[in-house]
Amino acid sequence: MRASVLSAAVIIAVAMSACGGSGNNGKSGNIGNQTAAPSTVTTIQGVAATGAPLVGATVQAIQASNSAVCLQGTVTGTDGSFQLTAQTGQSGCTIPYLLYAQTAQGPLLAVMPTGEALPANGTVTMNLTPITTAIYFGTVPVSSTANSAALAQALTNVSASSFAATQNNLLQALQQLYPAAIYPGVTWSGFDPDAVFTANHTGIDFVFDNMVLTLPLTVSVQASSVTTSVTNPATGQTVTMTSSESGGSAGAVSQLQPLSSSVVQNGATVSFTGINYDSEGVLNTVTAVDAGGAPWAGAMISDIGTNAVAGTGQQTSLTANGTGGFNWSSPVVAGLTFNLNASDSNLPAVAMVCESIGGAQTSTDVLIPSNAQPITDPAQLTGISFNRYYANCSQGGTSPAMTTGNYLSIDGAGNADFTVTSNGTTSNIAIPEATFASSLNGTAYTGNNAKAADVWYAYQYQTATGLTRYAIVEHRVPTAAQLGSVALWLQ
Repeated sequence: MRASVLSAAVIIAVAMSACGGSGNNGKSGNIGNQTAAPSTVTTIQGVAATGAPLVGATVQAIQASNSAVCLQGTVTGTDGSFQLTAQTGQSGCTIPYLLYAQTAQGPLLAVMPTGEALPANGTVTMNLTPITTAIYFGTVPVSSTANSAALAQALTNVSASSFAATQNNLLQALQQLYPAAIYPGVTWSGFDPDAVFTANHTGIDFVFDNMVLTLPLTVSVQASSVTTSVTNPATGQTVTMTSSESGGSAGAVSQLQPLSSSVVQNGATVSFTGINYDSEGVLNTVTAVDAGGAPWAGAMISDIGTNAVAGTGQQTSLTANGTGGFNWSSPVVAGLTFNLNASDSNLPAVAMVCESIGGAQTSTDVLIPSNAQPITDPAQLTGISFNRYYANCSQGGTSPAMTTGNYLSIDGAGNADFTVTSNGTTSNIAIPEATFASSLNGTAYTGNNAKAADVWYAYQYQTATGLTRYAIVEHRVPTAAQLGSVALWLQ
């Protein structure tokens, strides 16, 4: 918990640096400064975000001494901000306590540890982020399977200085995982744990968009130590944290290695689910057969249905291009893989296939691994941010590729929020949970905006390096008057 808080603090400070905000919320600069007696906290304010803001989720402050919920509220609005305030007859929280919110990918945690100095007015700022969560599990040796009460109780004997040690170790690793040259606006040195940030996909929030947190898998509530990892899927680099109540340690930043199951052996057959631009619904399975030689060299993609892969049932050869991607033969003129491939021999987890239609490059098919799990309930996507959008085999659907300006997130109530940039104009499209759920189950959305007539197919799948990731295929339903289209949203 404490680790979470510190990590959150780290993130927040970075965000502050990026946004120019101030972290003077009563906690700043007091990590590790032991005080004689805890103060009472009557108001907690902050931001909950995983890249996408966490909207509509319940936030609780849970006291370590008795596991009581001492403050509770709801994340409001579209920015993930929240405020918990003691009501009449309530005394608030005494430290140590845990701040807790639940997402589809696990809990977000932050802590107010023993020895932390609090302001006289009882108001503090704390954030809930992947980093605050990583710091908690990097310090306190408890399992992610423990309930919120057990997570809070584990804070009883852990000091603020221990969380500070974990935070410092994690920050050194984050400097390597997310260098300022690539992630502008983020300054890891002098991080203020109480700085306010905005969940707008810039600065520290852009780091969250590109962060995979793997929580410990131990089953015991209290263990001698647990491990947590933070991974940057864009580079495949990862750092592992080992918990210790005197301050968790961070391992060396390393490269993810491909799973043996992701390497296609000679003569192997691999299956994909195909979604074609000019057909309705999910198509029959597409198969890829390695013809021999080096893995994927000369592999064949063949349609066993009637409309998959360019819509004609023809066979198309697939060849590794030497840069982590794959080339497709005529009439399919381009193929893209969108997840980490440590080498060309790795199975492409998600692929977009294109061909020239009417003289223009067009996304004709998206291929999803056949063992990917379909998602039809928006609740299973809560807190997940999709910040990469591909159409017509270009990011953002533009040439040159537009790497920012398009985002899709699902809030705690299951509502979908699209941020779409086109021709220099950015617009926000909000789709209610019931409507989005209906579309995930095959009913075309009929709203009066740029997403009208779309159906979305959501999947959970595993990358070549074993990461669990999510993808949403956006399918414009074809009509008698016009062709359909297919696009892809990825984390």
